[in-house]
Amino acid sequence: MNQIAAQVELGCTGHSVLSALDVTLLRKSRVLSALSDEELSRLLAVARPELVTASSIIVPQSTPVDNLLVITSGTAKVVMTGAAGREVTLEMLRPGDLIAETSLLDGSPTTASVVALSDVHLLALPRHAVVQLLGRYPQLTLSLLSEMANRMRRAEETIFALALQDIEERLCRMLVRLARDERSPDHQGGLLMRRRPTQQELANMVGATRESVSRCLTTLARKGLAVCQGRSMLLTSRLLRRDSAL
Repeated sequence: MNQIAAQVELGCTGHSVLSALDVTLLRKSRVLSALSDEELSRLLAVARPELVTASSIIVPQSTPVDNLLVITSGTAKVVMTGAAGREVTLEMLRPGDLIAETSLLDGSPTTASVVALSDVHLLALPRHAVVQLLGRYPQLTLSLLSEMANRMRRAEETIFALALQDIEERLCRMLVRLARDERSPDHQGGLLMRRRPTQQELANMVGATRESVSRCLTTLARKGLAVCQGRSMLLTSRLLRRDSAL
């Protein structure tokens, strides 16, 4: 048994800086929450804390990875960059989300970069420890497969939107998805998005130019579908009903 596997098996605390961390750091993850507190403690024993400052690259595109990364605080985005430098945002990541899980499992290089939008705190879990736990706990494997299927479904929705929907429809769907992902509070029958992405960020998410997104936001406001309030945005009940009908 290698050293990492032995640490997982025995539950040794290999990093004193993590000894005081509560298992709630890992329980934020929809995948890892399938484990018991004792099993999460064993993962903490071999985990390494990392801090990535805002605007820094967490994982570069086309790079192999040796660790499963779990966001414990902060936000990040998954992006692909073309030869001409144009950027497409595939996913927004929040506390509890995993980074590079597909590349970790099959050993292939990453297909996209992950960039910190704010200061991001991470826990890095060695591949050997993760693979061993997947073999021992079928529920963990099922949870990981469910998360990967969810991401694949969202990617398929994005492909559908880019192929068959106009910019306004794509923007409406993206705004609702972002608000629900951040668990925005209900407000007068709508959703109050607490952190409104910039127009360029939205453009990168829906495959449009910043100018097109700006015009669409003006149109949505005129129709009473979305109202910008400083850094937040109110998605009205009319917009939610429209999204459900798309």
